[in-house]
This record gives sequence, structure tokens and C-alpha cells, in this order.
Amino acid sequence: MRLSAITGLVAAATALSVVLAGCDSGSDASASSDNVTTAAPTAADAGNKAADGPNPTIASYIKDHKITEQQVHRTDPGEPKVDLPKPDGWRATGDDNPPWAYDSIIYNGPVDATNYAPSVVALLSKLTGDVDAKALMATAPGEIQNLPGFTPSGPGTETKVRDYPAYRIAGTWVSDGKTKFVAQQTVIFPSDGATYVLQLNADGAADQTPIIQAATDVVARQVKITP
Repeated sequence: MRLSAITGLVAAATALSVVLAGCDSGSDASASSDNVTTAAPTAADAGNKAADGPNPTIASYIKDHKITEQQVHRTDPGEPKVDLPKPDGWRATGDDNPPWAYDSIIYNGPVDATNYAPSVVALLSKLTGDVDAKALMATAPGEIQNLPGFTPSGPGTETKVRDYPAYRIAGTWVSDGKTKFVAQQTVIFPSDGATYVLQLNADGAADQTPIIQAATDVVARQVKITP
């Protein structure tokens, strides 16, 4: 099974400029998980794509307010830690985790030959500067809403993840004539004088929606965040 590049998921300098432009990169379902797509767009490309739609995004907030952003990796010393749970039928990507992602898990169950395996990818960014957390959160749904043909599966909702404010949005969108399902949870939390943004991005084919929804529910309940 192959891990989809759930977006152009982010050049290192713009870890939150997630635009979900590469969801179809896993169309070759016959490829093994050893061939994980790890390419990311340039920072400029990521920022431009995120700004294509009418809705403001986290990326545009960062740019407009001259916020300094640093991508956080699991091995970075002194940074918060995020531990993704592994729902039944899912596994860690391990060494196949893309270099631009904090961590990721992939569905390990049977997948139709025409589809790629659903995945959940975590991105973590450290923001320094004059960050208004409420205003930042207000832009959280923008990148998903800007996707071509996006149709929400329900209203986006403000929620809590591990007692931190979060925003959850999900729905279908169209890429190269194919309908796909995407779900995103954005969590904002403070640590050591900085503001951190955790994005949990899940995607797959439209007929994989129940698998993805079940996994994102588990991740939201069980993800561990250590500031």
C-alpha cells in the first residue's frame, strides 16, 4: 500500500501551507508502502496554492501578520511531543514517514485495487510573534474550503482535543475528476512562550469515508500532546 501525499503537505519553511493538492498521488495502489511519496512543493508553491481560494487560511494569517514559523520534527530537542494512536487496522509509517510530516499512520486493511490506502498525517509548527490564537483558529477551515469542488459533510465545528481548542472540518472534493474525502483537525496550544499548531490531515477515496471517519474519531480522542 502507498501513503498518499495528503496535500502538497508543506515545504519545510511553510509547514502549515497545506493545500491537499496531492491527494491523488497515491493512485497507483499496486505500489508498496516502501514507495511512500515524500516530495513536497517549494515554500513559494505551497503558499501560492493555499492562497488560491477566497477563504483566508492559516498560511495567509502567518504571512499577513509577519509571524515566524518553524516546522517541528519528532526528533527536535526541547519541543512538544505528539503521539498518534494506532486505531485497529492502522499502523505507523515508521521510516516511511515523509520528511515534511511530524508523524503519520496508514490503513493496513484491504484496499480496492483502484484506491490508495487512507492515511492520517500530523504536522506541527511553532509560531513566534504577535499571534492571536482565536483569530488564527478562525482561518483553520480555509484551506479545506478552498479545495476544488469541496462539499462539507457537515458544518465545521469548534471542539477540544486534549483540552486544547481545536477545529474540525471534513467533506469531499474533486481532483482530476475523482471524488475524494478529506478530514482535518487543527489544534492550537501554547508552550514555552510560543504558539503551536498541530494539524491532523486524513484523506482517501470517497468510498473509504467510513474508514477515515472512524480513525479520525480515535485520533481525536487518544492523541497525546505533551507541551
